Amino acid sequence: MSDRPLSDLEKKLKHLSRGLIADAGGVEASASCHGIRVGKTQFGAYQNLNHDQFMPLDVLICLTEATGNPQLLEEVARRCGYRIERLSAVASGEAMQHVAAVAKEAAEVVQAAALGLADGHLCAQDSARLEAEMLDVQRVAGEGAAAIRAARLAAGTAA
Repeated sequence: MSDRPLSDLEKKLKHLSRGLIADAGGVEASASCHGIRVGKTQFGAYQNLNHDQFMPLDVLICLTEATGNPQLLEEVARRCGYRIERLSAVASGEAMQHVAAVAKEAAEVVQAAALGLADGHLCAQDSARLEAEMLDVQRVAGEGAAAIRAARLAAGTAA
């Protein structure tokens, strides 16, 4: 308990804590969430305007993951000058865009080879163009693979 009144920010954090705890099924359900290290009494204090206790970060993270309610986490980030965005897996359309970009670059390699060999041999200029096109394939494929890998890891799925 605190002798001083809560600030507007602290009241807002208490209100958001109350919503998060409610979304988890209440005080008892929150206390029984996997990985939670605090009990029912603490959850009661986190949402009570007459207590100056606030939810620790590890508890906030566990409840946010369990409920999908990021409002308290968003408010903390906003107060620090940041915003949060949900990380999600690459949508199938985005993955296909990466595949199409690699196919386009590969087609340009074939075109460079065909144009370079049109006279029966590859000169230095033709070789340089072919090499540049092949490096483009490597770059675009690497970028696509990195985007797909990052989305997979952010979604928490192993490979």
